[in-house]
Formats: sequence, C-alpha cells, structure tokens
Amino acid sequence: MKVLEPYVKCLGKMDHRREAWKTSRPLFTEETMEFNKIEQMDLSLNSMCVYTFEMRSSVFMRDLIFSIRPMEGWALSTRSMPINRDTICLSSEFDGFQNEQDGIDQMFRLMDQGASRDQARDCLPLSVSSTYTFTLDQRALISFCRNIEELHCSLFGIYCIPMLQEAGVTQEQYHASTVRSSLEYYRLDENELIDGINKTGNMIHGHYCMKMALASQFLRQHYSKIKIRLWNITYDYFNLGLTQSSPMDVVFYTDVNSYHRLMAMRSHWVLDHSLDMWGDIVGDYIKDMTPLEFWAFTPAGGGKKDPYWADCYNRVLLEDPGVPCPIMTEWRGALDIRRKETPDSPVLDMYEQLFDEGIIKDNPDNEHRVKYFSLLEKANA
Repeated sequence: MKVLEPYVKCLGKMDHRREAWKTSRPLFTEETMEFNKIEQMDLSLNSMCVYTFEMRSSVFMRDLIFSIRPMEGWALSTRSMPINRDTICLSSEFDGFQNEQDGIDQMFRLMDQGASRDQARDCLPLSVSSTYTFTLDQRALISFCRNIEELHCSLFGIYCIPMLQEAGVTQEQYHASTVRSSLEYYRLDENELIDGINKTGNMIHGHYCMKMALASQFLRQHYSKIKIRLWNITYDYFNLGLTQSSPMDVVFYTDVNSYHRLMAMRSHWVLDHSLDMWGDIVGDYIKDMTPLEFWAFTPAGGGKKDPYWADCYNRVLLEDPGVPCPIMTEWRGALDIRRKETPDSPVLDMYEQLFDEGIIKDNPDNEHRVKYFSLLEKANA
C-alpha cells in the first residue's frame, strides 16, 4: 500500500499590519506599547497578515480548509492530473487502513472496465491524498487551528502545527493570541436544514444534501458562507469511511446575484450535469426558463464570448476526453453521446430545446466539428 505524506509549504506572506496601525495611530511608538501585544488581539488589523500555502492532505482535511471564510482555494483535479498508482494514494495517516485502500482499488477496476473518471471517482475515499493551494489571513488561520485542536488532537499535530510553523507563528504566539475557535460558525445546526432555496430580500439561504464530490466543488464559492456537515463529524475522522459518493449536508448563505452567476456558470456544457452532481441544483434554478431565457443565461449562449472557450476547444483537439460543446460545434449528436452517461438531466433537456427551437442549428460544416471528426478519425485509424 503506497501512501503520500502530508506537507505544508508557505509560498508567500504579505504583512502590512504595522503600517496600517501606524496610519491609524500616528502617535504610536514601541515605547508606549510593544507591537506584539497588538498582534495578539483579535482585531481586523490581523487580517492584513495574509499567507498563501501549498498543502497536501487528505481530501477530508482539504474540504475543511476550503470551508473557511475568508479563504481562496485552488486544487489539483482528478480531471486534469495523471491517474495512476503513484498519484492516487491514501494520505499517510491512513496507512494500513485496507478498507480505505479498497476504494482506490475499486476506482482502478472501474476505469479498466471503461468507466469515465467522473464515474470511477465516486469510489474514492476522503482519506485519499490531495494537493492544493490556498490563501487566508492570520485570524482565519489561528481560528481554524483552534477548531481542529478542539475537535481532534491528532489532526492538530499532523496538520495545524506544520501550518503554524510555516507561517512563522510560534507556539507562544499561538497561545497568546485572543482569536477564538469558530466552531459554532461552521458546524451545522439542524434548524438550518430547510431543503432547497429560500429567499429573504436579496439574500438566499439554501440547503442540499449532495454527494461529496459535488460538495467539494460547491465549497469553492468564495462569495458564499458555506457550512458542511464535515465539521460535525471531524471528531470521528479515522472511522467514517466516507467516499466521493457519500451524501453530505451543505448549507449556504449568499446574495441573489452571486447565486445567479454561479448557476449560469454551472449550466455550461463542460460541467457534470448528472442529477447527483450539478444537474439537480441547476435544474431547480432553470426549471421555469424558456429556451430563449436559457440561451441568454448560459455562459456560451446569446452571442456572448465563451469564458470556457479554451476548455471546449481542448475537447475538439482531443486533449480533453469530454464530448465537444454543441454550441461551439453546432452538433446535436453531442447530446446523444452525453445522454449515454447522463440519461436524465434537466440541463441537457434545455440544450435539446435549443436545437428543437432552432436557436442552435445543426451544422455539419462547422469548422470545429469538422476538425474534431478529422482528428478522431486519425486517432482511431
């Protein structure tokens, strides 16, 4: 059983707390108060010390970190990385957990049998290793470490002590800081589990029980406060047996316009629109739209410049194994291929209606379509 050791690397630090304090307190001198006393206080000033980390951990720990606010994260995806026995491994704290390794073995069996990456990854346990980059400020860092220390001492030692060391925060500084645990901010309350979308003025409260693979993507909305049940069960970290297909409660708070943009972005062809991924959530949002309204709504429609043009074109070039976009290629047959993987999807239903209404016309002479079939013919020769 091969495992990968966790690591933390601080890629950069920006600290302008002293300058900000002097701007707000022009008469301040170190003689009247030592600045380290100010750094210990739970002040917004300490959010002006910002770190960017590269980290490798379990997927479970990654998604706890990605639920922190404020935080910006970017992760290596199983869609873009090479998939082999050297890259898909358990995080080393799970060394010897054969039940967790079984999920990895099952993923490789499914891929050998012809399953797509998206289908096969459902078997992956949350104990699998993941590499990612994120940016957060010192208050968020210390609060996160306090949360983990309160929930699980072993995880604090494995992950939080290295994070603090890389940030240059000594144990003395950590214990002297007045920043507190934020567990009550992150843990789900049963009263929040009201299914679907609920609006109050210009704000949205939403709750979906989604599979973990979708929850991991959902967490990356930087403009939303998102609460995930992982925080409620971290205390039992080594005994959960969760996989990418495990159901997970996610609650979110956001504004109407931001959620509209998210749903529009996730209606794009390159996303996974199966019902257990974005299909159900986006389907809820577009269910009352006409084809013309959807055409104006989706990022590549209505004559707009496609923000994912490069991703779509990689499919034309066969550099991405996905089916080319029917908007780019004016190819209705792309829907028939996609339906084999995703037979029931309200998002694909809407793409069908774009052809039915003549908003997209099937065009065998489309240059991208011609190029795709030419390259496909050569690849299969």
